[in-house]
Amino acid sequence: MTNQIKQAQGILYRSAGQIKEAPEKARSILNNLKSSMHNKSLAEVEYLLGVSWIMENNYSNALVHLAKALDGFTSNDDKLKTGYLIGLCYFHLGELEKSESILNLLKDVARRHVRFWILFGDLSVRLGKPREALEYYVHANSLEPKNEEIAYKIAKVYVQEGNWSKALQLFDIALKMKPNYFLARVEKGELLRNLERFDEALREFQTNIDWVGDHTASLMGVALCKKDQGDYDSAIQIFQEILHKEPNHPSAQINLGGSLLEIGEYEEAENVYLKALKKNGYDSQLFSNYLMAMHYNPRHTKEEIFQAHLKWEPTYGLKPMPTPAKREEKKKIRLGFLSGGFRKHPVGWMITGALEHLDKNRFECYLYNANNKHDEITKRLYESSTEMTSVIGWSDESIAQRIRTDEIDILVELSGHAADNKLKVITKRPARIHVKWVGGLFNTSGLKSMDFLLTDAVQTPEGVDDWYTEKLIRLPDDYVSYVPPDYLPDISEAPLIRNGYLTLACFNNPVKINEVLLYQWSKILLSIPGSKLLLKGKSYQSQRQRLRLLNLFSNMGVSNDRIIIEGHSPHKNLLDRYNDVDIALDPWPYSGGLSTIEALIMGVPLISYPGPTFAGRHAASHLVHTGHPEWVANSWTDYRKKIIELSENPDDIARLRKQLRLDVLKSPICDLQRFSKNLGKVFEDMLMSTK
Repeated sequence: MTNQIKQAQGILYRSAGQIKEAPEKARSILNNLKSSMHNKSLAEVEYLLGVSWIMENNYSNALVHLAKALDGFTSNDDKLKTGYLIGLCYFHLGELEKSESILNLLKDVARRHVRFWILFGDLSVRLGKPREALEYYVHANSLEPKNEEIAYKIAKVYVQEGNWSKALQLFDIALKMKPNYFLARVEKGELLRNLERFDEALREFQTNIDWVGDHTASLMGVALCKKDQGDYDSAIQIFQEILHKEPNHPSAQINLGGSLLEIGEYEEAENVYLKALKKNGYDSQLFSNYLMAMHYNPRHTKEEIFQAHLKWEPTYGLKPMPTPAKREEKKKIRLGFLSGGFRKHPVGWMITGALEHLDKNRFECYLYNANNKHDEITKRLYESSTEMTSVIGWSDESIAQRIRTDEIDILVELSGHAADNKLKVITKRPARIHVKWVGGLFNTSGLKSMDFLLTDAVQTPEGVDDWYTEKLIRLPDDYVSYVPPDYLPDISEAPLIRNGYLTLACFNNPVKINEVLLYQWSKILLSIPGSKLLLKGKSYQSQRQRLRLLNLFSNMGVSNDRIIIEGHSPHKNLLDRYNDVDIALDPWPYSGGLSTIEALIMGVPLISYPGPTFAGRHAASHLVHTGHPEWVANSWTDYRKKIIELSENPDDIARLRKQLRLDVLKSPICDLQRFSKNLGKVFEDMLMSTK
């Protein structure tokens, strides 16, 4: 009988998962032995049966046998190896607390067990305990210093914490030990891409491709680098190649749709998303991307968009937790902020001053960061908060549990349906109150689990409340605050005076530029002799996009020499480019938010015609609250009229260039004390309303 156990053991371990039939063959031998086994031999049989199911990723079946094996074993070594596998099974089943419980019981006898400490590190990462994970990985490294997997996992923790130099150092150590460690090279390339060190990133991805040919993860890395650099044509081609080989690749689907959207090919982008959703209906980000895309496409009605939003939560929502208990009234109100935008990003520019000026005697701020890009804004937010926690790589359940552990009273979501969103966390109801504020705020979230939406009376006029699943809370002024960058350029004289012709411009994301808008802009250009239009944005670096736009303008009678198209610039250079602009044009139906404030603070008047949804009224709100409601049009005719009238008064344009920055700085948008006081009162009123 012992020989038969050894035979089954040999079949399992020699196959190492490479022979598909091996687990089933071993189980056949072992099951035949069970009736005649007893004590330790029976425990060994149950253990091997558990191993056979693990090799087929059937962790539930494995647990049945491993539990019996654990009961039968008497030695610490046998209990350790079995307990480790039980913890591994619970880990893969997502039952993290059970996994942690059994691993904790084995800590004292597992000091020399490398795989145990690696698993404990992996578990700690999933549970949102990166510091503990690092300790476990370091201990595993002390047991096995030349293990490239451990170096790789330590590097991943450093990435999560934003310690990029340490992360790169550890990736290099892992790759020195194992040059063909493809996953480590991909992760290193991805970090370099996020640091905008594109040439270095491309070298890492290309190295993998040179070794194994069509390495999908590395091809994705190349495509994303090209996309980030504005080479959409190359990126689209690579995404399509990946999908030709792997039709259900979710990241390629998301990025192909996003790339097509960003060069203005709305119908093509939506078709990619809809086709992908039929194959990968489980992917909530695909659906979120589709919802966002609808707002750029002028053919969609407000009704269509609203109905589409209502489908997200029933499809992707997670089972809610019990409503958190109310905390003691005498304690400070705990505010949680969940976002990937705690950096030089519209979210960062619009919330930093407000959070810095919140009354620290009344509020504590806990930030949950879903992005590893760190900069000066990140530093300011970190310093102004009670605690900032990186939740990169965490499961939705782990994030929700951390929020509950932190006893958050009001959780503010700051990504919406945009990138880095954690809307599934909201559906678990980890806080007493959930609030939607800036960040991917282009409409209702569609979530019934989102209690309130922060807005203002211009952004959401009276009578629109039924188009939101949230209760609208209208702040007394603008719904955002603004902190100007410390590198804000000086303002030059009006270019109209030095050039002799009018320069119109739009620096909004090019995805907002559609044929309906181009038709209106063409009529304006043809009405103002000699005028030129400057368009600036990353996706204009696509030859495909530039030719599409120039052909459209040409077909509308506007010659190409009147259209100036530029690609991406660093933020300071982009702001300085406003010194070559006389009048800014707000897009439609998706208006400009941060870009509107930036145009005004650079002395450039902006004309807006609001669109039908929340996304279409950003500029209107900022214009009204900086003292210029006269630049909000009520029709396309009024939009053209306001631009033409302003163009006919060079003295007004020159005067406005000197006045507008002061208008912005003196407005409620930049009055951070006033804004924070109003915001704090709103939060207090929310809590009072739930008593």
